[in-house]
Amino acid sequence: MILKKIAGILRPPKSKPKNNIPQADLGLLPPTPLWSRVMIWTIGAGSVSLIIWSVFTKVEETVMLQGEITTAKPAVPVKALDPGVIESILIEPHQPITIEQPLIIYGDDETKLRLESLKKRLALIKIQNVSEVNMYDFRIEQSKQQLALDRDMLRRLTFLLKEGAIQETQVIEKKTQISKAALSIESIREEKQRSIHQTEQTSEEIKGNIQELEAKSNRFTITSPVNGFIQDVKYQSPGTRIQQGDIVATIIPDRELIAKVKIPSKLSAPIEVKSLANLDVDAFPSSEFGSIEAEVISLSPMTSAQSGDSPQKLYSADLKLIKPSAPKLFSLDKLRPGMAITARIRLREKPAISTVFEFLSNLFDPLTEQR
Repeated sequence: MILKKIAGILRPPKSKPKNNIPQADLGLLPPTPLWSRVMIWTIGAGSVSLIIWSVFTKVEETVMLQGEITTAKPAVPVKALDPGVIESILIEPHQPITIEQPLIIYGDDETKLRLESLKKRLALIKIQNVSEVNMYDFRIEQSKQQLALDRDMLRRLTFLLKEGAIQETQVIEKKTQISKAALSIESIREEKQRSIHQTEQTSEEIKGNIQELEAKSNRFTITSPVNGFIQDVKYQSPGTRIQQGDIVATIIPDRELIAKVKIPSKLSAPIEVKSLANLDVDAFPSSEFGSIEAEVISLSPMTSAQSGDSPQKLYSADLKLIKPSAPKLFSLDKLRPGMAITARIRLREKPAISTVFEFLSNLFDPLTEQR
């Protein structure tokens, strides 16, 4: 029963004989079928809904840039601070090293001989100082004993003077001798202090020279200033003479890795610090290992030319590596400086409908230029 009613609704109305149609209705078209009207309204409503959706829906605009993995700090050159001849080379290229690890040992003939000579001289001065101090102490003790005897003699002479057995001049002479003996003791003590002071001054000068030579000897053992990897070793065999300031090795610091990319100047405006990005490492395809989440941490203030012949100007951007998108498949510890990357940096969000307008604009721009 219901199907019959639906069929009756959808069935086009029977045309009446033209004789019965009023003269005013002869120019009107018959009404369209209901299914066509439903389809038109559906398409129209869908188009309006699609336009409204494209206006309010945001899409991310990204740009793909090429770059590489590098360290947060540049390569560290290790220099020789003094001239000399290499005695032994303790490293090889691409070897991992730790801070303060010896790299190269070298030396010269003069420093070692001077150091031994100064140490012997210092030991001799100490022995000489002890001998002089003992000598001064002996002279002081001898003078004290003589002074005690003179004072005892003065006491006796004074007694004899009172008895009238001697003349007063003898007592005066003895007092003079006692005064000279006391002054002699003070003079010996001053000489002793001067000798000690001079010895200490000489010893300090020698100790200073010894410390300088020992510091120079310690510099003959070149050590690593950072943890990292040996990139290059300039000298390969012992016996080679090196000069002051020569770079003997280059170290890549084992520190926080970052990504460095080049940005064309026309794209630099939308890119800002803290812009998010995804990195694809060429050595680890994203289809197998996933990508790396990153963030822009710095932008160069000025551009640099891409090459000598290219007029294009490029900015440099540093990206901080946050975490891998698939931690179970990939770890940041596998990265090494120099690996090539492709960075997809998110520029901004824009309405979806603007993408259509940009496509149409790019489509018709060449036609406009040809005219």
